[in-house]
Amino acid sequence: MMFAGSRGVPLPSADRVPEEAEPVSEETRMGVVLLRLQAQAADFRKPEFNWVNRRVELMEFLDTRAVRRHVSVDFDVPADAPSILVGEQQFRLVPITNLPKGSLVAFDITDENGSALWLPTSDYSSKILASTVAYWAESILGTGSLTADLARIISGPTELGEEWAPFGAAGALIDAENRYGGASQMLSTISDWLLAFWSAGRRKRLTWRGFRQLRSLQRQWARAQASMNAATENLRKAQHDWGNTAPDKKSAVMTLMRVEGFRSQLEVLARNIVVLAAVTNPPKTRRIVKLTFEDRITYLPQKGLPRRLMQSAGWLCWPVEVPIGGSGGIHHLEAAAPPGVDIVRIIVTTWKDGRPVGRTSQPGGSPHVPVRVPADTPYRSQARILLRVSRPGWLTSAWLVALVIGAVMFAGRLRLSVMFYSPPGQSPSSSEAATAATLLLALLGVVAAVLARPGEHPLASRLLLLARVLILIDSAVVLSATGALVLHRPGAPETTALWTCLLVVTLVVAGLITASRFLPVMGTPRGISRLVATLPIRRR
Repeated sequence: MMFAGSRGVPLPSADRVPEEAEPVSEETRMGVVLLRLQAQAADFRKPEFNWVNRRVELMEFLDTRAVRRHVSVDFDVPADAPSILVGEQQFRLVPITNLPKGSLVAFDITDENGSALWLPTSDYSSKILASTVAYWAESILGTGSLTADLARIISGPTELGEEWAPFGAAGALIDAENRYGGASQMLSTISDWLLAFWSAGRRKRLTWRGFRQLRSLQRQWARAQASMNAATENLRKAQHDWGNTAPDKKSAVMTLMRVEGFRSQLEVLARNIVVLAAVTNPPKTRRIVKLTFEDRITYLPQKGLPRRLMQSAGWLCWPVEVPIGGSGGIHHLEAAAPPGVDIVRIIVTTWKDGRPVGRTSQPGGSPHVPVRVPADTPYRSQARILLRVSRPGWLTSAWLVALVIGAVMFAGRLRLSVMFYSPPGQSPSSSEAATAATLLLALLGVVAAVLARPGEHPLASRLLLLARVLILIDSAVVLSATGALVLHRPGAPETTALWTCLLVVTLVVAGLITASRFLPVMGTPRGISRLVATLPIRRR
């Protein structure tokens, strides 16, 4: 499991981890071995050194802000794992995973038998790795001018401080230059295709097939031009940020960030801590370590106000992005939906050099939806989990209530005289009061049946915020109709106009709730796979 880091940057292979060219401290030696073990686990080209068998992760959605992660790492104890002596017992340190920096909530680590494992502190592991990265940088630059900055970056808190600013600016500039070069090459290639198309003389005898080819080339050129414009703006911003970097650090920082393996490790260690499992087993022993903790999560809103409103009404899914794969072993991710929420599907996108290069889809429709990433890729992937509110339950009740209210208001608008009819011998005021009381009781029943749901999961309530507002509007319409029966007389112009307006509102609400009831479409597994396979991969 790999958390924060640069998407599309491969984990360093074992041959890119520094060797101990000269006598160094014991901490540096241990850190070099730990980094090499992580690199070997992620290097699929040398399966004989892959000591991680599989990683299994279960995500449980707690509420709108947090998830509970259950991570299980199945591995063979490496033969060259560094050993430490604690008291009279010797432990082997194994870098099983990375976790984001910060306070871990409800953290627990156990073995396959459920017994607690001894875990070195994060300060201890950060100190070892900071010494190693500083040694690595010194071997590249030939000087230790950035040793203090690198130590503070790796050992520092979650928030990256001013020491990270030059490295971040250099990495952004390198990525911007690569994207600009790729976009420029693509635009030039498509332009050459267009020129060749016209030079072939097809403009004079343009057939239907030629017209389709021309339209396809024009669309590709438009997309390439848009990518070129975005890359140019991104490059301009990156150059501006890089210009604000201290001149005395530019050369050294840029030299380090252009080393792919060093950059990847630095970006990961700047935002994460390495979890070192301490085991007493001999080498080649198969072990399973289980971690449980709570983590914050952010639901991605749609771009633009109209799409956000559609998302809040339940017409569009709520996506959640999770890093997956790229750290050794087969990675199994399983998302567990809370009561009242469905998982529409999980889309896994593989990134390379900052661009998506592959996409797979796992359809949902069940409480637990698994997805698998093979171990033969060194690149980190991104799993997008699409959520929606379940059809049964509150949504169906709200839909039926909206239809009933719309039907009652429609019937009332057609026969207003019946609504205000007073039987012979009975005063109009008493008839109106009885009708008003009946509608008021109906309103209370609507509020009690639809709005009061104390056992509902908080996530289900959050995903349909606009739909709940629509039901409140429907309740307000019933209350307004009750007031009209009490305060107005039959045949009055204001009564007809008011009921017409209320009828329009109820019909609009019923239509919107109906759309929320049937959108988004879940689809069949085969249909979703075909749909995703035809979708173009957007470059970010």
